[in-house]
Amino acid sequence: MKEKLRTDKVAEEDIDQCLKVSFIWLRRGMETHSHPVRSDNNKDSTIRAEPPVSKLKGLHNTAMLEILLSDHLFLLTPSQLVFCLFLAGVHRELPGCRADNNPGQGFPLPPNLYTKLSSALPLLTQREVGVVCHSLHQAHLYLETEHSTVRQAALNCLLEFPDSHIVRDQFTVSGVAKFMKKRGSENTRQVIAIMKKYKPHLYSLNSYTKLRLLQFILPGKPSPEDSKEFMSDLCQ
Repeated sequence: MKEKLRTDKVAEEDIDQCLKVSFIWLRRGMETHSHPVRSDNNKDSTIRAEPPVSKLKGLHNTAMLEILLSDHLFLLTPSQLVFCLFLAGVHRELPGCRADNNPGQGFPLPPNLYTKLSSALPLLTQREVGVVCHSLHQAHLYLETEHSTVRQAALNCLLEFPDSHIVRDQFTVSGVAKFMKKRGSENTRQVIAIMKKYKPHLYSLNSYTKLRLLQFILPGKPSPEDSKEFMSDLCQ
């Protein structure tokens, strides 16, 4: 993997091959689980666990993310970027933004990643935007006032999400909403529009999605008159 990615000319196909290996590790459940096997002793039928493999998986994917998101960020296609950020969310950290170095605080979106997302987000599906937002939240990243392009793209995802998909794709709604609870701007006008859009669906949403919408709405500081009906239905 390092040989492929440390060369002067990295092709899209090289990056795809490395990402496919990462997907295989995840598919096999090597992120957090070890697999039970039978003992070699025929007289002993007990189940024992193989040595943990999460560290091995982490060595590959951590090194790969360090290279891709540092050295080749602007070579990534939109779909490659989504998967890299998904992996960073699984690891709960972005290269250079280790949570144990800044416990409980999180990190503002790095400038290079902001620039890349600004060009990539308009090309993604709404579900992909949800994956990106969920992953950034998992990696303890947040928006600041100057991150206007990414913030607006996430707001547009919530505002333009098809009504027919809201109940059946609550992952996207909650993923965007929870990331946007710390967004560097009140966005009161958009908050009111989103309350109006999602109010008819509150009775069908699960508690988790309702909580994430509430966390998104509160920083917008809507007036009691604007939020009364929404909050009443939310609490039902």
